[in-house]
Order: sequence, then structure tokens, then C-alpha cells
Amino acid sequence: MIIGVVIPALVYMSSFEAKAIVKETKSIRAFHLAEAGIDRGIFKLNETGIWDTVYEGTAVTGYNGDITYSDIEGGEYRIKFSSGPEVNQITIKASGKDKTTNESRTIQAIYYKAIGVTSALTAGAVNAGGNFIVHWGPISSLANIVLSGSADNFFPRKYARVHIYDSPSSSHDHDSPPSEGTTQTSGPAWCDDEYREWHDQYDVPDIPELNNNYKTDAQAYTTATGIPTYTTGNIDLTGAYDGGGSAAPFNAIANIFTTYYAEGNATVKSCNAVGVLICKGNLNIDTSNKGSNYDATPHSNAWKEYVV
Repeated sequence: MIIGVVIPALVYMSSFEAKAIVKETKSIRAFHLAEAGIDRGIFKLNETGIWDTVYEGTAVTGYNGDITYSDIEGGEYRIKFSSGPEVNQITIKASGKDKTTNESRTIQAIYYKAIGVTSALTAGAVNAGGNFIVHWGPISSLANIVLSGSADNFFPRKYARVHIYDSPSSSHDHDSPPSEGTTQTSGPAWCDDEYREWHDQYDVPDIPELNNNYKTDAQAYTTATGIPTYTTGNIDLTGAYDGGGSAAPFNAIANIFTTYYAEGNATVKSCNAVGVLICKGNLNIDTSNKGSNYDATPHSNAWKEYVV
């Protein structure tokens, strides 16, 4: 009797454990299918332009939960991209399904893309005068910032590893607070540090590696139009403005948003060029107001440059 009771119990337990192992295996298969979806999504996000497309809220075919992938034996999976939940983040949601059991598993992963250039103007050192004015983004320098003329304003925010100077004729002082031996006239010092206009002796990050798309865009435009917006040497935009100027052929495109890319130096003087300017050498700025106005919409954080 005892043997007759024990043996069926052992058989039942073995059978139950076998079923549990099979179920666990199938659950793992569904999970691995979801993992494959995440991997495929990451690969897609690394394609040129895809991150920006998704972040702007535009659906990407095949990655909007609209296509079922069955390239892995034993199951299938779907992938959906979405922007957010935070700034510079994208969410990938992948669902895997085991075909034999219809069991599903879903994985959600959030990815962050570090911001590249965080200032409207970033340079090893900044020396600006004339009617040069920066709007909607900070000025950052790995050394000093020296301002004169109309360039010496209480906007935008300024960040320098060393000091922030003005011309001798200016009464503005964007540098250290009185406790460091100077009379600071912009600020005020009690303002929240994020919105304070001056940030001297600040740990300004190194200039990051730039997205190669800028260079590619400039090269493509040069090839298509013959206008040298990309050059292996220096670029001179002196006199480039809409409706006139002496910097032909640049004056013809001055009011068109354009990417300018110079492997050497760049000169910006008496011009009204619109777009992105990148130079790997020295940037010389001495400009006056020329040409027609350009209408643009400020980005959502532009107000931070005008708090104090």
C-alpha cells in the first residue's frame, strides 16, 4: 500500500516539473523574441536621421507596431518607437510571442541621446564686437569671453572657463562677484544659477565631436549648386547679405537657411547669413546689420537667455 501511494506521487511530481520546465522555456522564448525586437530597434535608431525623426514624433514604418517580424524561429515580435518620456529620450517597446503557446512578453527600454553642442556659440575663445548679437542660446568659451560694442549685452547667458571681459569703455561687468575683488553689475548674484547671465571660472565642457551630417549637408549643397558652402580651406562671408554685398556667390543664399562648413578659418563681417556655421579653425566676427530680416520661431527654452 505504501509503495502504491508513493510511486504515483513521484510520477505526478515528475510530470508537473516537466510541464513547468516546458512552460518556463516557452516564456523565455517569448522574452528572447522581445529582446530581439529591442536590439533591432536600437540598430534602426542608429541609422542617419532616424533618431531625430522619432524624437519629433514622426512614425517610422516597421517601428510603429505596424509590422510583425518572424525572422526568428519559433515566434514573432513587433516594435514601437515613441518620443520621451523626458527631454532627449526615446522609448522602444518590443513584444515577443511564442507561436506554439501564444504566450507573449513585452520589454520597454528608454534611451537617452546626449546633447552635442549646447550653446548658440561655442569656441576655444570668444572675442566679439560690432553689432554682433547672440539670441536664443548661451555663449560658451574654453578660455575668456571678450565683448565690445553692441555685442556687450546682458543677454544671452555666458559661460567661460576663465573670465568674461568687456571693452574699457563699457560699464558692464559680467565677471566675478564683489567677493572676488570686482564690482559686478550684471546678474544679480542672488539669482538662481541656471538663469544668471554670467558664469565666469565655470567648468565649460570640451567641444564635442560634431555630427558628420553637417559636413555632408554642406558638401552636398556645394556639389548641387557650385556655391562653396563646404571648403577645405577658409570661408569668408564678408559682405554676404540678401540684396547686395561683395561676397558673391554667398550673398545669393544669405537669406536661405544653409550649412557652412570650413576646415580652416571663418570670417563673419558686414553680413546677414542665416543657418549653421562650423569652422575648425579661428572664427573672426565683426559685423554690422545688413540685408533683410529673417523670421524664425524661438525654441521652447529661448526665454532662459533673458531672465536677468
